[in-house]
Amino acid sequence: MRRREDLVVAAGLLLLALGTAAVAAAQEAATAPGADDAAILERVGRYVLAYHEQLAQVVADERYLQVAPQLPLANPERTRNLRSEVILVRPEGSAAYKLFRDVVEVNGRRVRDREERLAELFFSSPATLDKIAAESSRYNIGPVISNFNVPTTVLYFLEPANQANFRFEPAGEVEIDGVRTRVFRFTETAQPTLVRFNFRDIPSAGAIWVDPADGRVLRTRLQIQAADNRGRPLNVETAVDFRLVPALGLLAPVEMREEYTVAGVAVFTGRAVYDNFRRFAVQVDQSVDSPPVDEP
Repeated sequence: MRRREDLVVAAGLLLLALGTAAVAAAQEAATAPGADDAAILERVGRYVLAYHEQLAQVVADERYLQVAPQLPLANPERTRNLRSEVILVRPEGSAAYKLFRDVVEVNGRRVRDREERLAELFFSSPATLDKIAAESSRYNIGPVISNFNVPTTVLYFLEPANQANFRFEPAGEVEIDGVRTRVFRFTETAQPTLVRFNFRDIPSAGAIWVDPADGRVLRTRLQIQAADNRGRPLNVETAVDFRLVPALGLLAPVEMREEYTVAGVAVFTGRAVYDNFRRFAVQVDQSVDSPPVDEP
């Protein structure tokens, strides 16, 4: 009788183990990219490479509202409106494109030394990634990470050479502007990370909404978790929406939203909108040929 009970218990444990293994396998299959998902991500990579080449010929107007409610009382300016022109540029010796923000107005006032700074950046010396990032973030307020407050950051992650640095997991489907998009969550797994803060690696995470048919990216979300200069937990999130611009025949970023929280308290929010997209050809001579500025 005892032997029979032992056999029953053993059989039950075996069935439980098999059931647990089956559930784990099903969960793994549900989250790991399958053959179709891998093909979609490959299309996304090809799309992003071509997209950067196309968008590099386009200038857009950016209206960027920054709010930093937790700045010290010694700094009375806690809200800033920036009006800029933005364009993708590829610095000398770099394979990557960087969004350059040419600030035209700050709180409605024209930037006076703009042309001199542009000449120094692009003609007097090679325009490196660090110089472009510094110039593009010159007028930011609050704890803005320069790699983050550009709408094309996640697209750089999606280039074929960079996808291997991330783990992608399918996360369902969502309809955006009539397109049934495939959603993928991503987590950076390689070091050094593509975004750094305070000279430290900070793995990126987020999600992308893509057209499975051709790899077009319609929405991105990006998140990092790090420590601020005082060691407090810092959480940064950005979201970008892309829409079709008929005049260009391609998708372009139309809105970017940001939020920075330290220890759960919002210390910075930003909202940038983009419009007036137009193609731009650079002419190099003794002067700086800036894109035309629409007067308010």
